Amino acid sequence: VKLSGEISECEKFDTKVAATEITILEEITGFFNDVIETTEWWKNNNVLDLLHYQEDFVIIQRPKDQLYNFIDKEGNYLSDEWFINVYDFHDGLAIIQRGDGLWNYIDKQGNYISDKWFYDVYDFHDGVAIVQREDELYNFIDKQGNILYDEWFNYLGNFHEGFAKVQRGDGLYNLIDKDGKYLFNEWFYNLSNFDNGFATIEREDGLCNLISKQGNILSDEW
Repeated sequence: VKLSGEISECEKFDTKVAATEITILEEITGFFNDVIETTEWWKNNNVLDLLHYQEDFVIIQRPKDQLYNFIDKEGNYLSDEWFINVYDFHDGLAIIQRGDGLWNYIDKQGNYISDKWFYDVYDFHDGVAIVQREDELYNFIDKQGNILYDEWFNYLGNFHEGFAKVQRGDGLYNLIDKDGKYLFNEWFYNLSNFDNGFATIEREDGLCNLISKQGNILSDEW
């Protein structure tokens, strides 16, 4: 799971390269089966450290430049390119960051899902993930690399009960579905995500109301 821009020390397995011996956690040994039998594999492949594995791949780091890659059970690298940051695979995709600081997603065949690289990216939820351009505007991307909306937003939240919270350039908010349809014609000073079929909306005067998924305001009184 992508939580920050770096892989913390606590995420690393306690596995170190040695000239004559190597200590490998039982999980790692089981994962690699017969690939790593001696330290020769480590020396030949120039691997500095093993990190935890997910979905048939282990994250590895090489010593000469501290860059990361993925390796499978047969000892094959996933990508010819090495990265300054990588995250575990989830649902067939992993988040990666290249040397210029931009982010993308890579699949288990070593393909990037998008030709575009992004200023920031986030985990997938409900089949889509939030991505951020260098101008700091947000959109959704699907697992095929398609950008969901023509419009990019100042703020974009994950989907809750079929709708995501968005903020446009003037600071006002609305809710949008995956087809790009806004729930309201009016934009609000603030609003909440849906919870059990209802969301709270707030006008610029600070007064609030409840609204349904059909866009109906529940009370005449604010």
